Amino acid sequence: MRHLSLHFNALEQLPEEIGGCTSLLWLSLHANKLRTVPAELGLLTNMTRLSLHMLEIESLPAELGGVTRMEAVSLFKCRLVSVPGPIFAGWRLLRRLALYENALTRLPPEIGDMQHLQELWLYENRLERVPPEIGRLKQLQRLWLDRNVLVELTPAIAGCDKLQELYLNSNRLTTLPKELAQLTGLRRLYLADNPGLVLPPEVAAMTATAAGGREYEGGGRGGEAGAAAAAAPAGPAAVHALAERVEAFKLESARREEARDT
Repeated sequence: MRHLSLHFNALEQLPEEIGGCTSLLWLSLHANKLRTVPAELGLLTNMTRLSLHMLEIESLPAELGGVTRMEAVSLFKCRLVSVPGPIFAGWRLLRRLALYENALTRLPPEIGDMQHLQELWLYENRLERVPPEIGRLKQLQRLWLDRNVLVELTPAIAGCDKLQELYLNSNRLTTLPKELAQLTGLRRLYLADNPGLVLPPEVAAMTATAAGGREYEGGGRGGEAGAAAAAAPAGPAAVHALAERVEAFKLESARREEARDT
């Protein structure tokens, strides 16, 4: 058996014997009533896709890091407050990770070990910071950090030199690292609803125009040296329009995510 779908079954627990299904490549357990994830899933070393979203889990067993062939994992809309570092350390081949709408307050430094990661959904958590190790994600193309409580963005983000889309709206940012301007491949940057955000001159210059097909949306005032180039603060109507666009995009992303897992 290569693919096991058990989603939408109101399951409250899984038998330990599931660890014997070592030929599984894809396991779908989402939308059940599970409160814990059995450590035996770590024995499924051939698995490449795992769907655990829309569960009532607050933690994950570190043994999941033993599934080193993992390529796509969905853990959104759970109750996670943290992810053990050994899990990220083991998921070095992971390309897509959805952790949005949880209760995460921190990310372990091992997040930088996922060298093949291309898409990372972290919106609607409780993150104040992301570790500098995120700059080691050289393949990352899309990063969602909106609707957290971010107070700063690490300058190490400049290490994600393939980043194309960065969502930072609805946080508590008051400035951005000037190193952000080094991301020459960035095409979408969302900054709305960060009251008091002041852009450093380097970033203000980058966002002043939509040259090269770039999209910039959001509030923010430039520093004294870059005030003339900075975008004006977004008014309520602009913020509302942006919120609607972001929500529509998220819904569409969620539909695609769930379609892949069914």
